[in-house]
Amino acid sequence: MHFKKHIPNILTCCNLLCGCAGIVHAFSGNLFMASCMIMAGTIFDFADGFAARMLHVSSEIGKQLDSLSDIVTFGVLPGSIMYELLVTVYIESHNDYLHTSDSEIFSTEKPFLFFALSAFSITVFSAIRLARFNTDSSDKHTFTGLPTPANALLISSLALISDTSSQRDTLESFISSYVLTYPFLFTFIPLSCFLLVMPVEMFSLKFKNVSLHQHRLPMSFAAVSILLLLLLKLTAIPIVIVCYILISLFQHFKKKLVNNNP
Repeated sequence: MHFKKHIPNILTCCNLLCGCAGIVHAFSGNLFMASCMIMAGTIFDFADGFAARMLHVSSEIGKQLDSLSDIVTFGVLPGSIMYELLVTVYIESHNDYLHTSDSEIFSTEKPFLFFALSAFSITVFSAIRLARFNTDSSDKHTFTGLPTPANALLISSLALISDTSSQRDTLESFISSYVLTYPFLFTFIPLSCFLLVMPVEMFSLKFKNVSLHQHRLPMSFAAVSILLLLLLKLTAIPIVIVCYILISLFQHFKKKLVNNNP
């Protein structure tokens, strides 16, 4: 009985370990494994909350541990991946640096260092997002702003598509040709930061039970997402995240319209 209350925290620590391993892979230039660590961390993050609800165990330390783990896996790690994507773009646009390490580039191109560090604004806004979540005393059937795991998954999917596009279909190669460019990354970083803290309610994918009646939208969305993943594989991930954002925006503005027109 006493061990039961520690199960969610053990799963949370697994999430944290995934984040730590992912950061090591990211700075080693292995964006594929770094992105896989975000996906593994997401599974553990979902599992710890689900276990806590099913076992009817919760604690303040569990809540804090969850957020501290999330800032590593879904804040520092996606920032590190974005940083490495910026380095990749820089290297590919400067053939002289093709076989040069990051430190050697920065020793001669210091202005680029400040540009590359802009990737960690994603980490900063993820921390703000998690702090707001922790201090929100309302019933968390919805989220305000894009949840950090969803944002991290979106970033990891871009890295995965870019990393594997040469071995996959034309669609992934097409997406990759736009991802690994300065205009895209310049636009994506501030957009990602805004989505994390935007004042828009987004539906939760956390299930308190397996009742279809109580969780019709999240269960339907999850089913469609799995189908898309089976059909489109890696390309489905950004499509699923964008659909999640659009559905939440539609619900938010529909609710506001109803409230303004009683």
